[in-house]
Amino acid sequence: MDYLRVSTEEQAKGYGIAYTGKRTAKYIERKGWEHVDTYSDEVSGSLEAHQRPDLKRLMKDARSVPRPFDMVVVNEGRGIGRTGRAFWKWVWELEDLGVYVAVVKKDYDNTTAAGRSQMRKDADYAEEERELIRERTQGGVQEKAEEGGHPGGVAPFGWRIQDKGVKGKSRIVLDEEHAVPLLRKAWNYIVEDSLAPHSVEEEFNRQGIAGPTKDYWPRGSLRHVLTGRAVQEAVRVHRDPSSNSGRRGTRLDAEGMPMYGDTVVIDIPPLFTKEELRLLNAALARTACAASSSTAEHPLSGHVVGACGKHYIGASRIGRDLGRAYRCSGKGTGYAGQPRCDCPQINAEVLEGRVWHEVRTMLEDPDRLMAMAADAQAMARAEDVDYTSRIATLEKELTTQDAAITAAALAAAKRADAESAIERAVQALEEEREQIAHLLEETRRWQREAEAVERQGDDLQRLAELARERLVDMTAGEKAEVVDLLELRVAITGDVPRKTRCDDRLSQWFRKRERSVPLLSDDAWSQVAPLFQARKGRRSSDARVTLGAVLHKARVGCAWSDLSSPPGNLSSVWLRWVRTGFWEQLMDVLSGMPGTQIAEYGIALPPLDIRGYVDPLLFQSRDMSPEKDALFKASDYKISPFELESALLEHEAVAEAAVVPAPDAVRLAVPKAYVVLAKGWDPGEATAEAIFEYTRSVLAPYKRLRRIEFTTELPKTISGKIRRVDLRERTAEGSGDEWVERARS
Repeated sequence: MDYLRVSTEEQAKGYGIAYTGKRTAKYIERKGWEHVDTYSDEVSGSLEAHQRPDLKRLMKDARSVPRPFDMVVVNEGRGIGRTGRAFWKWVWELEDLGVYVAVVKKDYDNTTAAGRSQMRKDADYAEEERELIRERTQGGVQEKAEEGGHPGGVAPFGWRIQDKGVKGKSRIVLDEEHAVPLLRKAWNYIVEDSLAPHSVEEEFNRQGIAGPTKDYWPRGSLRHVLTGRAVQEAVRVHRDPSSNSGRRGTRLDAEGMPMYGDTVVIDIPPLFTKEELRLLNAALARTACAASSSTAEHPLSGHVVGACGKHYIGASRIGRDLGRAYRCSGKGTGYAGQPRCDCPQINAEVLEGRVWHEVRTMLEDPDRLMAMAADAQAMARAEDVDYTSRIATLEKELTTQDAAITAAALAAAKRADAESAIERAVQALEEEREQIAHLLEETRRWQREAEAVERQGDDLQRLAELARERLVDMTAGEKAEVVDLLELRVAITGDVPRKTRCDDRLSQWFRKRERSVPLLSDDAWSQVAPLFQARKGRRSSDARVTLGAVLHKARVGCAWSDLSSPPGNLSSVWLRWVRTGFWEQLMDVLSGMPGTQIAEYGIALPPLDIRGYVDPLLFQSRDMSPEKDALFKASDYKISPFELESALLEHEAVAEAAVVPAPDAVRLAVPKAYVVLAKGWDPGEATAEAIFEYTRSVLAPYKRLRRIEFTTELPKTISGKIRRVDLRERTAEGSGDEWVERARS
């Protein structure tokens, strides 16, 4: 089969999928191979395999049994990918599956050593070409910024780009025609008339004046403009490290510095004088609101989506009881005249209780927790490469290459022009060695990344354990952190019922008897209709409608006056049914029918769709590594158990070891080792003393082991990681089978 990958740039030049497909088809025909299928992606070559739809499908088919193909044909090396990560990971996995890659251009495949060597050269060239294009593009932008020119993008509001598109001449100047007069008018409103910025926005909207990015002024946009660096400092910052959020932000490296060039501060013409700025900032400070503590008090703020599509946000001191609630943000106005939604508010306690119960259910079920991380786990599985064997192969190739370079140099040294002969003989070999060494270094890095992904399962397991232990008594702030971590989304999928009055006798009737409110289906009505027919006196022609309306009120918690049919005083009708015992009869007959539970606290919730997603990559940035959790203090010194375990494993008697803190009356805690002995060693005082003696010789005095307990096995997870939490619990319970280090004179 063949895999076709072209970029939009190549398509613009006429080298599309059809053109590439003709070349691969002819190559397959020339080789005498059977063409079974074609896979194609019109995306950037730097994308990972799981980000290319047809390559993802190709890998799925390659893993199937029986495999439908054993050779993948691409037009050229960069069709595989322009970065080493995108290139090698899927090529290697195919190799492990018994599928190889052939390249039309230069006619080679990776079934031979020569083909693999050429593939390394093509991979290096593709990555160098990509970096060169990027450096040229970013270098030109950097140079323009350093010269004070316009490096690209949109000018700050209040300024415009002069000579836009003219090479070497484009500059940022004040927009005297439109924005400057408008901002000076805003200055007058705020400083001289003491108006708040939002009042100025409303005035501008009433006058039909367009804002910076929309045809109106959204709430807060004027303050954002006036407090920006352009207005405050008369500068524009190119590659600002603080603007790295979002798709268009500055990309940073691992050290938090701009990835593609230095930060450049470009001076632009000032909009206000220093005195005008001082007066403006003083006026803005008077109208500034204190930072909202809504998130701390309302952990679901921004995570609940109403039927209108807007997010619910936290609100306090709502209603007669001045309690907490969630209110739809659509009720606020972004600009004067903006229509408001009519979404009712939702009681915070009841909503949080319902959602938090679902969160705990999510986290207490490890299978469900892992399912929530399915996409990221699938990505890891899609890169199922045996890095250990790859590293071993590359190390062997590196050793072979070194031997070849030495042999070539020795042979060339016997010639009359030895110096130049050696240079000519080893140049190509050294270039290939450099490629192998570079790929080896990258592979080791990819292996570390793969191991980090493997640890994500343990991270998820720890989060599940946290759910069982701590989610019950978490503070609102801690709950908000977990909600963010889960990327929780609560969608309201139906009408939001109004709050039931606390003294509503109808809802109290059901709550006291712990009964659900029956649904008046045709079957249910057939059960109670005879009761209405048997009643003495005038029979109501709309009995079913009346009963249905009463049950609807009990179910949703609305007011009696909100019931539109049937006409009349339904409250008095229901009270008469209660006094005569007729209501009790009706509910007894319907007790076995399907129904809905009455709202707790008299507050009904709308139908909710609660979903969460755990991205295991988040755990890496949150430093949830096992090393962090395992550190402990002994005599006020911080101890890393992994260092002690490494020392233990160097002793011939130790097959496996795990170190945890043990309580101590003097030092508060001391290092204790659980040791699985190697074959031929017996647990006992002599063995323990031999291990103690060895660790004293290789560890600092404050780090050395104080206790040893021999065991036949260590508790482990299904992935083979040591469960230190079990060992800590075992140590806390105490054990008489441990050996304590002897006091030394």
